[in-house]
Amino acid sequence: MNARPPKLLFFVENPTSFQHLTRSRLLPLISGDEGFECTVVLPPSLDPSPAERERLPGVKFHLLDIHQLRPRDWLGRTLKKGVHVVSRDLLTVHAPHATLSQDRRHQLKQRGKNLDVRLGYAHLLKWAGLSWRHISRVAQNFGRYTEIAAILDEVRPDYVVYFNILIGQMDFLREVKRRGIPLILDMPNWDQASSKGPMTVLPDHVFVWSEFIKRDFCEIHDFPTDRVHPIGVLQFDCYFQGNPPLSREEFCQLHQIDPAAKIVLYAYGQPPGIKACEPFVNEILGIIGDNRLGFPCHLLFRASPRVPFPATLRERQSISIQHPLGHEAPDGLGWIPSPEEDRMRMSTLMHSDVIINVFSTMCLDSLCLHKPVINLGYVCGADESQPNLMERFFTYTHVIPVIRSSGTWIPRSRRELEQSLTEALSSPGTRRSAADELLHEICGPSDGESYQRWLAAFEKVRAVESGKTGARS
Repeated sequence: MNARPPKLLFFVENPTSFQHLTRSRLLPLISGDEGFECTVVLPPSLDPSPAERERLPGVKFHLLDIHQLRPRDWLGRTLKKGVHVVSRDLLTVHAPHATLSQDRRHQLKQRGKNLDVRLGYAHLLKWAGLSWRHISRVAQNFGRYTEIAAILDEVRPDYVVYFNILIGQMDFLREVKRRGIPLILDMPNWDQASSKGPMTVLPDHVFVWSEFIKRDFCEIHDFPTDRVHPIGVLQFDCYFQGNPPLSREEFCQLHQIDPAAKIVLYAYGQPPGIKACEPFVNEILGIIGDNRLGFPCHLLFRASPRVPFPATLRERQSISIQHPLGHEAPDGLGWIPSPEEDRMRMSTLMHSDVIINVFSTMCLDSLCLHKPVINLGYVCGADESQPNLMERFFTYTHVIPVIRSSGTWIPRSRRELEQSLTEALSSPGTRRSAADELLHEICGPSDGESYQRWLAAFEKVRAVESGKTGARS
């Protein structure tokens, strides 16, 4: 007799996790054909639309303001902040090369402080044999969350899945650990392994994009390699599943672009501590304007929902502006993409001739569709005699593969940007082979089948956990 389908409980606490889980074929597959009993707990601001609920008839949604949860017990409330401080300091001394550690060093330096002095006590604790993982294990014994306990006792899940290791945000999962329910961390982006943490609740298994991210995660977070499973990128599956984009005529008409022009897409993202939006725009326009490259070009500025939009750009007649489809969560969780956003983003990338960004995820989206990518390696408009403020980002752990690859152009001056644009627009396939290798290194297989690999990884988890149950019995 076949075992009954498992019960899965998902905790989705932000828009990125929401898109990662609900906009792929994963939930329809496991809650439909596979027969899994799936319950998704998420904040009220992420409540799926009626159309999305109709697409997922086998999924139960439970609305709970996760970010407002606080421990009910006195000990949990008292120790919470101290545990987070000491754990983060211990992770920083354990992995000084991680993006998290680099950012902390830079931020303290900006305030005139020294990280090594700040972490002196943590180095002593490390020398004595104490790690952040020891603290996390002990901390799992305190912190009572009655709302989560009620959900767990009602659903009685066989497995719990979550998507975030930002320190303190998922402490309520201690209720899961105390019940001995296997806990799966599914990482929905490429920088979380190196820029977030430490994990104040320790998962039993982890799903990541690729072998590269797996190595980063296991090294930085001291996690067993046999419990980390690369699956690819669920939210990129839509690029490889034959979904139809807008036609070029429709797209150009929507954005008031001459269909004969080369479309230069500037997917704006603002590096931390650098405010240079209009200088970036002016630099690009100064190179492509008035057919200076020998052919007509049009600049399409794609605003970032995470960065305030510079209103002065609305007055510029020489560019088109695109805002991602969706809305801001009223509770401040961030941008919630609409169901139509995937198609618009894909259409935008497919009809653009080159994509300019600053080492953002849009770089990877573009590589999925085999588009030439330019990652700005300097602050446009800055005096080249000054230090390059962008260079500190080149050592970020998750960015290193992009830096060492020749799959994208990384200009470090206006002259190099002009050369990059000329080459990318004139010979777009020049770096195709290296770009494909870079995409595979960071994202793993890109074929529209990540949701199937998720299921295969989950079956491996079930086998391991069943083996533990059998051994105990």
